[in-house]
Amino acid sequence: MTIAAVRSAYRSRAGRRRAGAYSGYLAAMLLVVVVLPTARALAITLTDPAVGPALATVDLGALIAVAAGAAIPVAVLLGRARGPAVDAPHPTALLLATEARRWHVLRRSVVVSGALAAAAAALAATALALASGSPLLPAALAGAAFGVLLTVAALAGQCLTPPRSAVLAAVLVLPVLAVPALPFTPGGLVALAVAGAPSAAVSIVALAVLVVPLAPRLLDDASGPSLLAQSQRWRSAVTGAANGDVADALSGYRSLPRRNRCVQAVRVGPFPVTVVVRDAVGALRTPGRSAAAGLALLAAGAAVAVAAVAPPSLLAIPAALAGVLAYLGAGVWSDGFRHAAETAGQTAFVATPPFELLLLHGVLPLALALTLVTVGALLLSGGALAPAAATALVAVAARAMDATRGALPPRLLSPIPMPIGDGAGAAVLLWNLAAPLVSAGAAVAVVVAPGPLILAPVVALTCLLVARRRLASA
Repeated sequence: MTIAAVRSAYRSRAGRRRAGAYSGYLAAMLLVVVVLPTARALAITLTDPAVGPALATVDLGALIAVAAGAAIPVAVLLGRARGPAVDAPHPTALLLATEARRWHVLRRSVVVSGALAAAAAALAATALALASGSPLLPAALAGAAFGVLLTVAALAGQCLTPPRSAVLAAVLVLPVLAVPALPFTPGGLVALAVAGAPSAAVSIVALAVLVVPLAPRLLDDASGPSLLAQSQRWRSAVTGAANGDVADALSGYRSLPRRNRCVQAVRVGPFPVTVVVRDAVGALRTPGRSAAAGLALLAAGAAVAVAAVAPPSLLAIPAALAGVLAYLGAGVWSDGFRHAAETAGQTAFVATPPFELLLLHGVLPLALALTLVTVGALLLSGGALAPAAATALVAVAARAMDATRGALPPRLLSPIPMPIGDGAGAAVLLWNLAAPLVSAGAAVAVVVAPGPLILAPVVALTCLLVARRRLASA
């Protein structure tokens, strides 16, 4: 039986064709309702007369070169969790057990992922060229080629063993740190192409053409069980997201504690101190995850500093990004919040009340978030320390509120008739994004005006009161 015959038999199962058609419909509606209006609003913002002078004061080329150069090693690391070679688990398991080449089995998903990455990178490069008044064609070509490079980098991270992928990521980040060599890196070529250099666009396209033949060899040498495990994990995440619970869908991608197992987490001492020590030891057992969280919090502080000096038409973008980054970074050290939420409603004769346990588990993430976000803001500007601290405070409180929300209420899945259609999907989306929206909104508010700085503790207290009510009703 050929690969096409296996896939045809799988697609012919009851509901598969209809599910595929519905997925296509959702993708088309998302493109029309969300992506295109967002791209149009971004284009209008970038062509604003007030934006041009603001961008002229920024070394846009160096910023693009560093960001694009860092994206390649990041893609390698992300490929270890979810690479481009991911397909339906059942036919993948069947075909990987045969003598068929893994490239023939999974090349379709790799090509689709590469096309999507190329389109997204080309769109981003075109928007940057539009903002700087440069020719669009070299930027679009360079962006598409860079998307292909990102796909191959993610495939390398997926197919190589963890030690080799870590070494590859470390090697790829070295040219970014070497400032004199930055213009000759892929990120530097993208920056030059965005500035309007056709030779840079031709160079990065040629580099992409040279790298593409590595994809079949990488996939053929990959481990079949690891490829199947990624497909199964992705299928579970898609199923969980379709059911409306995004947090449960992403739980399979959470890093497992493997390092520093010799460090004792249970200590004898005052209970508040032992809780903080346990949280710290738990964070040390996932050092890569903790390092990523630290970088996210530093980036959040830098984004607050950028938003503080950005023109009014642009400051909402870096400010909202700061709120989201602070929320994501604080979540790595907030695993204790979930522990406190799990104890709610359990029978215990001698135990700390759930809300008090929640507050104790918040000491470590609050201290680290306040420190790293303010340090990130201090690296760029010393005048944004108060907004940075307020952003960190609200992000940790929003994390506590999110950890206590529990399972998706079934009533949100009931139809909500509206003139534009069923509003149940919007209700589920808001339920999932309530905490990140609070963090992002608070970051924007404290950057726009100094007045809301006083209200940041009030917002944080409100989040804690919501968490307390949820724990009491569990």
